[in-house]
Amino acid sequence: MTRSQTGGHHVEAPRQPGLAILVLLCSIALLFRAAAWLNPSSLVDIPESLALPTSGLGVLYLACAVWVWRSRSKLTGVFLAYGIGGCIHWGGTVASDSAALGTAFAVFYVAGTAMGDAAFLDLALRYPRSLRRRGLRTTAFYLLAILTFIAIPIAPFLPSEIVNSGLGAILMGSLAIAVAGGVVFIVKWFRASPAERREQALTTIVGVLIVTNVISLLADGGVLPGESAAWNLMFGLEPIVLAWAVTRT
Repeated sequence: MTRSQTGGHHVEAPRQPGLAILVLLCSIALLFRAAAWLNPSSLVDIPESLALPTSGLGVLYLACAVWVWRSRSKLTGVFLAYGIGGCIHWGGTVASDSAALGTAFAVFYVAGTAMGDAAFLDLALRYPRSLRRRGLRTTAFYLLAILTFIAIPIAPFLPSEIVNSGLGAILMGSLAIAVAGGVVFIVKWFRASPAERREQALTTIVGVLIVTNVISLLADGGVLPGESAAWNLMFGLEPIVLAWAVTRT
């Protein structure tokens, strides 16, 4: 037990089980990242030539989470979940000769993606200063991710059709949550005064969110030249801008 001395008395440091869980997930994400680097062809929907840059994008999300953590911001917990989720999402799934392990890795990937998207919505609602919220109300944002994490040991024993359909539905729900987070930031921009927009960097945040997603849509539609997946590297701007905004407010 870590203790600090104040006024000649030893005071126990408060327990932080939530932070311990996030640190554990962070460690798993790093292992996941290392495994994906060793087997780059296993990355989901990413050409092998882009495997290393995309892995770097995942590390960037984690680095931005560490940046916010070192700033001791009130939004550190939420941003850690966002950064870890982004790290797992851009890592893809790790291939395995075992069908059961492959399924477990795929479910873990989707669970991490859902956690990152839920944290993004949570961050949008809490920004610029963390709002106090009851535990159950906070848990509701992450319920989809929590249920998916719980399903990891169960999924390998289910029929592949059910697993694939379930993962597809979870990814769609996760995408809807991420879109809701972007909408919240846009609504905050409209409601804020010019001074608040400058102070809270809302114009920069909203601008980056719009630009990166428009570029991604244009790339997927074949409008932009080159490999469409390469344009997704632009999403690296989002954690950088959000971390910068969180640490300055």
